[in-house]
Amino acid sequence: MNNRNLIIILAIVLGVMLVALSIGIGMIIGNGGLGDARYELALRLYEDGEYARALELLDELLLEKPRHRRARSLRGKIVEENPELESIADGLLDDGQETALPPPSEGVDQGPTAPTNLSNAAEVEERISQANRQEREIAQQLEEILKQSSRLIDRGDYQEARDLLSQVLNTRFKDRALTNKYHSIAHTRQAESHRREANGNTSGLQLADEAIARALQSDDSNWEAYYVQGLIEHDRKAYQRAIEQFNRAIALNNQSAAAWFALGNTQYRIQEYLEASESYRMAVSIDP
Repeated sequence: MNNRNLIIILAIVLGVMLVALSIGIGMIIGNGGLGDARYELALRLYEDGEYARALELLDELLLEKPRHRRARSLRGKIVEENPELESIADGLLDDGQETALPPPSEGVDQGPTAPTNLSNAAEVEERISQANRQEREIAQQLEEILKQSSRLIDRGDYQEARDLLSQVLNTRFKDRALTNKYHSIAHTRQAESHRREANGNTSGLQLADEAIARALQSDDSNWEAYYVQGLIEHDRKAYQRAIEQFNRAIALNNQSAAAWFALGNTQYRIQEYLEASESYRMAVSIDP
């Protein structure tokens, strides 16, 4: 083979390599560039059980790309399975940053005596009214997400509902009490999705139990969490424990017709007919 033919062959090989390289770069750019590369790395770390490293990588990605849906979903899944890792992201707040939201320009001062739980809706509304405009808008968005998740659960789209609720779990306010309030509600809705999907199955109800534990860890004054825990116990046919949970829910919110009605159903199951009649009466008086 003479030198001229060798040069031609080398030129062809080089051309093919350049075309392949340009296609590869185009694919990276088209698929989100380094952001998706970091997501894929975080996913591998998650699959290998290195949850803390995966969470740190996802937080870095979400600070740059807060609307990265797969990163938000994976982060929510890691936090749901490993609630003790939530503190990893809390350090971001020291710099005025939010994990999956733009950094607020100002916020409610969280002093050493700031309560970590919110006991009623009026207090929640008051705290939201004190927040800056951006955080008020974020709170409105979360309310819409919670409503949408409930509709998805009612339709039987359980996994889609949980993926949507992960957006709530990825959100943090400067006011820790607001963060806890929304996280508790999101965990409770996830528990309800697991309960309905389980349809009495033991392993599915265990997932619901775990979600309720996280809900109460975030806010032990969340009446809805006790109500859903009562439904879980009812599904197990543990009626006495169910009654205890419904009574806890009612003690925190005696205007819930659903809680009174569920209490009445459970009392009827164990032949407490007078008590059931009174519970039904209360439910109808609240929601005729």
